[in-house]
Amino acid sequence: MPCPAQSSSPAGSTSSAACTCNAGYVVVPASGRCKLQVQTLPVVEVTVSLPMSKADFERQEDLFVAALAKSAGVEVSDVSIISVTESSAARRRLLAPSVQVSSEIQTSDTDSVSQALTTDTLNKNLGEAGLPQATGPITTSVREPPAAAPALEEPPVKEKTKSQLPLIIGGSVAGGVLLVAGAWLIYKKFQGTNVKRNQPSPLPMSISQNPIDSQICFDTGATSDKAYHVGQAWENETPPPLPERERERLYPEEAPP
Repeated sequence: MPCPAQSSSPAGSTSSAACTCNAGYVVVPASGRCKLQVQTLPVVEVTVSLPMSKADFERQEDLFVAALAKSAGVEVSDVSIISVTESSAARRRLLAPSVQVSSEIQTSDTDSVSQALTTDTLNKNLGEAGLPQATGPITTSVREPPAAAPALEEPPVKEKTKSQLPLIIGGSVAGGVLLVAGAWLIYKKFQGTNVKRNQPSPLPMSISQNPIDSQICFDTGATSDKAYHVGQAWENETPPPLPERERERLYPEEAPP
């Protein structure tokens, strides 16, 4: 069974469902026919009415494509049939059947193709192919290929001038100084916290005024030998004994009777 233009089927197939579009063509959903996948050239759209049924046209579609390509002066591969519509008026009134065939011809010279596609030229080639002549005039129009999207340009990269170098260097140095100062402050604060944590809790003390040498004494609450004078440093834990008057004043209970 013959396939629509620009399609083919495996050998021995008997159903049009086995027909697939040739390479570079895609199916038109509305009609199930094949058209060029990518339009890279202008297209001449052609509409022709023929006095025949849709079923008869589909059986002789390849003959129509060859006659149209010969009339336009192009290759058969440049012709695609977009749709075949049967006249509803003919069916209602039981008139002679009629179909309207819409085709596309891809070409780089649209003017030459449009001028070559006259009714007389097409009817002559249709007659030679054994097809009925077109009824009414042929209508043509030109459709340009879609414009390519403009390429995105990358913004120019600004080069750093010599006048900017001092600012960059100064900012880097200032940032480094601030970073070091912040680290030092954090270290000191952390160190002070550890020192406070490691200091032993002070022993309870009492303060008294020495009338003799005007030195403040701190009593640890232990024996008299554990009293310390402010401003004096001892090499061992046991200080020298206090003067007798000082001992009697601080520890009257130890005074001799």
